[in-house]
Amino acid sequence: MNHNNPIPQSTSRVISIFCGVLFFVFCFSYIFCMEGDLLAQAQYVFAKGVTSYNDFIGALIIAAVLKCVQSGVGKLTKLSGCWYALSYFPSFLILAVITSVNQDTINDFTFSGWYWAVPLLLGLFVLLVVLIHRFQPSSIIDGDYSIFRYLWPNFLTLMVMILLCCACHTADDSYQYELHAERLILKGKFNDAALVGRKSYVKNKRLNCLRYYALVRQGKLADHLFDYPTDEDSELLIDLTDTNSLQHQFTTRDICAYLGAIPNKFVTSPTQYFEYMLKVDSLPDVKAVTDYYLCSLLMDRDLNTFYRKLPHYYSCQSDEGIKSLPRIFKEALIISKRYNGRENMFPDERTRKEYEDYRQISMMQADSTKRANLLRRKYGNTLWWYLDQRN
Repeated sequence: MNHNNPIPQSTSRVISIFCGVLFFVFCFSYIFCMEGDLLAQAQYVFAKGVTSYNDFIGALIIAAVLKCVQSGVGKLTKLSGCWYALSYFPSFLILAVITSVNQDTINDFTFSGWYWAVPLLLGLFVLLVVLIHRFQPSSIIDGDYSIFRYLWPNFLTLMVMILLCCACHTADDSYQYELHAERLILKGKFNDAALVGRKSYVKNKRLNCLRYYALVRQGKLADHLFDYPTDEDSELLIDLTDTNSLQHQFTTRDICAYLGAIPNKFVTSPTQYFEYMLKVDSLPDVKAVTDYYLCSLLMDRDLNTFYRKLPHYYSCQSDEGIKSLPRIFKEALIISKRYNGRENMFPDERTRKEYEDYRQISMMQADSTKRANLLRRKYGNTLWWYLDQRN
């Protein structure tokens, strides 16, 4: 073995390009696709709303800066050959710190364990570099110039650091859904905002509030009110306490401003607020306030008031009028006999068949767990399931 035979410059260049492209692609993709909402929220809170974050430009700048950090570390450490990828460790460490932000980090500006972990890890990195230069000089076996001899160890090292970096992601799905829905609303993408986290079973009060607003802006609230998992009352429609504009870019004050008025301290519940709003002569969006109000009555299980108020805002005197009602309202009408002790005055064939199927499953399935699972799968987005699970 000739230890004075250095690695060819062309081989070093290929290793450098390979590692650089792989790192930059991962870094940009990870920040742009996975961390954009968190970094945007962090910048908004830390800068007190003075500056804003752009997903593409932000990811590009961070990836470029971290690549520059690696270049500096590479020159200082003179790592090469099988060990070249280790020069990316400080960049991955910085990336891990940046992308480990979560709700506590953003709201309280604390990085907890990173205060001692970063110096310790950097110290271990320096020690490893010293050991590599001491016991494993950069050289090759005579005649063995195969590029793959050096690429696979570097690839493996980068993969390990990528996995460790991703493992440092600590923000929960619920919080990320909330931030994503908020940013989509600010961009006016209400349909996309309403679909955020729709297939997950996470329960988040503020997330639901944002998604309900997105539905209202499309006129779809009364059709998709129970598309999201919830067992709470009308407080879920609008959180009157959500007014901290230093922590949130879009709050209840913005929703109320769209509806026409911001409630004062004497308004204690969403239903009360909507009821007051309907007494205002001119509203920017009457249907939005109407749907909010009627849905709040259903979520409060005040069905008698709902039946009394519905004809004031929707046509309920003909079959055509009934067919044009939002889905949730028709589901409420089909059970009017159940709650009012009188014959159903508002027939709707499709809704009636679905409700009969719902009741049949409820009566035929003796096992409570199997019954609940079956009803949730088939009718988990209906008023009937919402009322039954709250009883």
